[in-house]
Amino acid sequence: MADPVENAKNRLMETAAKDVARRALEDLTLPPEEKQRRDVERAGATRKRNIKLVLGLTAVVVVGIGVMTLLARLWFYAMALAVVGGVGFAGYLAVRPRVLELRAARERKQLAAAQEAQREATERHAKDAAQAAADAKLAEARKLEDQLAALKKKA
Repeated sequence: MADPVENAKNRLMETAAKDVARRALEDLTLPPEEKQRRDVERAGATRKRNIKLVLGLTAVVVVGIGVMTLLARLWFYAMALAVVGGVGFAGYLAVRPRVLELRAARERKQLAAAQEAQREATERHAKDAAQAAADAKLAEARKLEDQLAALKKKA
């Protein structure tokens, strides 16, 4: 896998070499008027670039001075904010184990309650099944008695 830095460096070198070759070819083939016009255009572009560079640096310096001035005026508040943040973080670190302990206790209670509900439901189901079996047995006995009574009545 090619290194991106090497790829970028190679592309820049290739572009610079092409530019140098193009300029050398233009120097050999262009008439003097065209060379002079090209040099004037390049000088104008260089001047514009220099003006933009100076204006940009000036803006950065002005903004930097503004930020430093603001920090110089508000340093007390920044320090107070840092102290309050530090106290809050220390409180968080102190309270966190207790919160985790309470959360674990609540989860244990919920688990115990769920297990108890499951146990009660199982007992209720077993009791209902036993009652249903007893009712079915009783119904079967009544049915047999009714059949016996019907046979006696016929006989």
